[in-house]
Amino acid sequence: MAVAQQIAAGEQIISSGTLPWQADSWNRLCASLASNRLAHAVLLSAPKGMGKRHFAEEAAALLLCSQPIDNEGGGKRACGNCKQCHLLAAGSHPDLRTLVPEDSRVIKIDQVRRLGEFCVRSPQVAGRKVAIVDSADRLNLNAANALLKTLEEPVEDVQLLLLHHAGEPVLPTIRSRCQALRLALPSMEAGLAWLSEQEHEATGVDIQTALTRARGAPLVALELLNNGQVAAGDECLESLRLFLRGERQVVEAVAPFVKLGVEPSLDLLGHWAFDAMKLALDESTDSARVAGTADGNAAPSVTRAREMFAFLAKNNPADRFVILLDQVTQARRAQTYNINPELMLTDILLSWKALMPRRRRAVTARMN
Repeated sequence: MAVAQQIAAGEQIISSGTLPWQADSWNRLCASLASNRLAHAVLLSAPKGMGKRHFAEEAAALLLCSQPIDNEGGGKRACGNCKQCHLLAAGSHPDLRTLVPEDSRVIKIDQVRRLGEFCVRSPQVAGRKVAIVDSADRLNLNAANALLKTLEEPVEDVQLLLLHHAGEPVLPTIRSRCQALRLALPSMEAGLAWLSEQEHEATGVDIQTALTRARGAPLVALELLNNGQVAAGDECLESLRLFLRGERQVVEAVAPFVKLGVEPSLDLLGHWAFDAMKLALDESTDSARVAGTADGNAAPSVTRAREMFAFLAKNNPADRFVILLDQVTQARRAQTYNINPELMLTDILLSWKALMPRRRRAVTARMN
């Protein structure tokens, strides 16, 4: 499996180097480290699909490595050959801890307490200890308050790396005690070039559609291509259009979304609502972006979907789409409580249906 695909799948890859769009952020991190200005806690923020976890693991490897070497794109990186690097590669380094949600979508207080115990112990084999919290926005309230205590009483030989999905809430008290570092999205051209190197079998149109639907996040786009979700997303788009026209019942309309899965479906529905809101605010917004499709060579169903979004945006104020966005956000959080996914997606589709004007004749005339 190619390194990029392993990263997209969430596998730990040590000392493979950072991803191309991470170069500027990596150089800032290295400059802070070299000048002894790296704070004891760093909050790494980026949209989903930018490789935050991979960046943090590369940073942890650099911090623990006993013989860092020059990085091709600037700064330093782990050598990959010393004892520390071998322990990292084996997944058994005693001075590295990673917090992720256990058996739920949140990080709980017991996990943070164990992290606090790790922090106060002396390093076992390296010169410092490193802890990755993936992600700070998944801490429940008690866990967040427990972590705040660790942040307020820093230990000299501990480096904390907190990951944060941009747009998700983080306690201001946690944010204020961290050094902020953001991963910027690559340009569309750079993203397309990178994806083309990874996906030799995908067509140019599919690659562009995947990156557009992923809102410029390369690893999300790569996952869409790897899992065949570009065509599945088009099927969901057409299902929503037919439902809004009254040509498909909600039970039938929700089926492609259930088949696609809750997370990717919520991604689609959230992106459509966000971009439709922008279209409602600014008529110059590209309807192709709203539909999450590439320009040119679009299937007829996709072209009809673009017209649908333009129609909805023209007939609704932007705040109606803000309400939809909030509903999607609440649905993400509700997954913690094992809510029936089909019912949850059905409710969102019904909210889309509520955006349709009451006069059926006008609807048919404008959307054909």
